[in-house]
Amino acid sequence: MTVNENDLQARPGRTRRRAFAADAALATAGVGVLSACAAPGSETTPPPSTKEVTISYVSDWSASPRVDWIKVAIPRFTEENPKIKVQVDNWTGEVGVTAIANAAAGTLQDVMLGANDVFITLIRGGGMKDIAPILTTQKWKMNDVFHLPSTHSCEGKQCGMPFQFIFQANVVIKTLFKQAGVPLPSDKTTYPELLDMLRKVERPSENIHGFMGGGGGASNWGQWLPFVSGFGGER
Repeated sequence: MTVNENDLQARPGRTRRRAFAADAALATAGVGVLSACAAPGSETTPPPSTKEVTISYVSDWSASPRVDWIKVAIPRFTEENPKIKVQVDNWTGEVGVTAIANAAAGTLQDVMLGANDVFITLIRGGGMKDIAPILTTQKWKMNDVFHLPSTHSCEGKQCGMPFQFIFQANVVIKTLFKQAGVPLPSDKTTYPELLDMLRKVERPSENIHGFMGGGGGASNWGQWLPFVSGFGGER
């Protein structure tokens, strides 16, 4: 989750938090900060809310089978937390553009499903707060869940929580490396070294490129951003 530093106090009928769940490579399930029940990584159960509040949650999970999870999870959450109501919204258009536009207009939902590096853009634009102190108060231990720091942290601040697990693997075509006279990458190859190798292998004029993105195909460059960010790079 990412918390807006000006919106930490809940008010009747609505919370004033800005948060996100990281949807990126090597992330695990769990949005426990909003839950009043015990969650993985916490030692105690947070006290139940004494006021009725409404949390707005936005996601691009609008089609099956993903939307089916939301239809099951939200009623279950409400059952376990009767004083917390969840208003579910859906993204329209390109997630990054929509999120930044909503943030500029002051209409960004309380909780958002992260996408690519949009959370980094929002953090650097100001208004977001490090949630690590809140997690400490709730005795949440990040080491109890499998996570990739660069999917939820930026410039020394933790701005989100892991949400889902996705496995990413690099697959190479050995023949292309052999044809280019480039040694194959090994388990000791660093990401910057891999990029140098791929530049030598690629032949754009023949529509042969260094690498393609994850599950969404060549256009799914966002799957690689956690690795780029982890090495200190930017898109």
